[in-house]
Amino acid sequence: MRAFEPGGGTTTVPRTARADAPVPVQTGRSQPPAPAARVDEDRFELPPAWRRTIIPRRGGAAGPPVHAGPASVAAADEFLAPLRPGIDTLLADPHTDPRIAAAARAHLTGEPTAAGAAAVAAAASHAYGWGNIDRMRALADGWVAAHGVVFAASAVVELSGLVVDHGPYPPRGGRVRIGRHTDLSATGWSHHAHWLAVAARTRAHLAAATGADHAAAVDALAALRAGSARQRVAICFLLPTQTAWVDQECAALPATSDYAVGGLLWCAVGSLPQLDLIAEHVRTWWVIQHQSLVTTAVDGIGPAIAPRLADWFDRDYADADARQRLLDALAVLPTDEALRLQLDRLDQPRVAASVQATARRFPVRAVRLLAEAAGGPTAGARTAAELLRAHVLAHPAATAAALPALSADARRRVAAIQDAGTDPRKEMP
Repeated sequence: MRAFEPGGGTTTVPRTARADAPVPVQTGRSQPPAPAARVDEDRFELPPAWRRTIIPRRGGAAGPPVHAGPASVAAADEFLAPLRPGIDTLLADPHTDPRIAAAARAHLTGEPTAAGAAAVAAAASHAYGWGNIDRMRALADGWVAAHGVVFAASAVVELSGLVVDHGPYPPRGGRVRIGRHTDLSATGWSHHAHWLAVAARTRAHLAAATGADHAAAVDALAALRAGSARQRVAICFLLPTQTAWVDQECAALPATSDYAVGGLLWCAVGSLPQLDLIAEHVRTWWVIQHQSLVTTAVDGIGPAIAPRLADWFDRDYADADARQRLLDALAVLPTDEALRLQLDRLDQPRVAASVQATARRFPVRAVRLLAEAAGGPTAGARTAAELLRAHVLAHPAATAAALPALSADARRRVAAIQDAGTDPRKEMP
């Protein structure tokens, strides 16, 4: 189970090419012409496939649709029913905080509160175990359906301050209790994956909420910021558009925080300055192993994230899958910078295929930048020349649109391909 996939599950995003697959570069004139170039190559939008992995934010790319209605309440009740014996045992343990236990019992007997819902969810997380943690999302849907999104968001924040563990008493055997966790220490976050399944679902509901409901949630969670540091980070995760709150928590993130806390702020950042504040305290080698974390950061920060993606690509700890994940992200960014960062790495595995994917999305830009990169004796320049020839022959409309912006040398390289279909490296020094 991967802790930072939405709902605790894993999702596969189509890859550009296998690591060992040769990059096909077609050079014949028989290739059919492509449709006319896109009018707007500066528009930033995530591929539809990415929306299965994104942890959505308000104003960002849409994630999977969320629903809350009578069936959601029934599903939450159905989820909790077989867990009641385990929940009751935890609530009855003398080492469980009595206020937490009282709130949970009241909630279960028809006096709902966000604190009570959180206490029930904490006990349910332990009673449920580590199977298909996606099922925990039923609690979020049920809360929204029965009590509204403000209640659900408040319950998630309350839940972030609870811990189910063996406590300080001996022996540290099979007995557990529900208590409070108030700091950001690296001691870990009990049942973090369970919490994240509920929290990510609630964040999706907040992203889709009406303006009035979202504003009410902001007001309600503002009052909860007086709680623990962990709860303030949870609020940032739920409401990443509250940039002042995110700024504050990013600046305060200590080096002793655990991966879970850093990951939550990672999903909240919306600018490079915020990202850079937490970067040294977040294990980027771990981050880039999770498609949802890469996708969510790209959605939050936008094209400005390109140099960071390239930097992580260059790190020794980036394995083949992580590098492909980062290339896929660079390939959707509609900027010259993002494509140049790929062209600078054409001697690396998988990059040529990524450039081809970028060129299909942004054909005019690809003509311009490939024509610039195709000159010279380096291996990267030779690969760029091959890609340029295939691209020019496949995209005559994009080529015509790019010509006015080309330098004289680049224009001659393109003209050589158009006139004779020859290798532009043989036509230009």
